[in-house]
Amino acid sequence: MKSLISNEKGVLLPYTILLFTVVCTAAMFGTGIFVSKQKTALFLTDYYETKVIEFMALQEIFVLLENGEEISGIYRTDRGDVTYKVIPDETEELVAIHLKTAKAETRFSTRVIYSMADRQIVRWIE
Repeated sequence: MKSLISNEKGVLLPYTILLFTVVCTAAMFGTGIFVSKQKTALFLTDYYETKVIEFMALQEIFVLLENGEEISGIYRTDRGDVTYKVIPDETEELVAIHLKTAKAETRFSTRVIYSMADRQIVRWIE
C-alpha cells in the first residue's frame, strides 16, 4: 500500500478533479432551485397582497353603490392605489366595476361584475 501512495504518478488527481466538479455542479443547481423558490414566493406574496387591496376597495365601492354616491375614484393604501370606475348595465341589475391597482413595481387590472339585486359578485375577470 505504501508503494502505491509514494509512486502514484498522478492517479488521484483526475478523481479529485472529477469529485470537485460534481460537488460544484450540485451546489450550483441547489442554489438555482433555492433562488427560484424564493422568487416564486415573492411573486405570490405580491399577487395576494394586491388581491387584498382590491377586496378592501370593493368593500368601499359596495357601500358607495348602495348610497348612490360617486361611482369612480381612487382608493389609497400605504401599499398601493386602486383606481375604480363603475359602469352600470342597461338593466341596472348588473354593474361592471373596473379596478386598476398600481403598486410600486407592478400594475394589475381587474373587472368585477356585480349584481345589485342579489348583492353579490357574479364574475371576476383578471
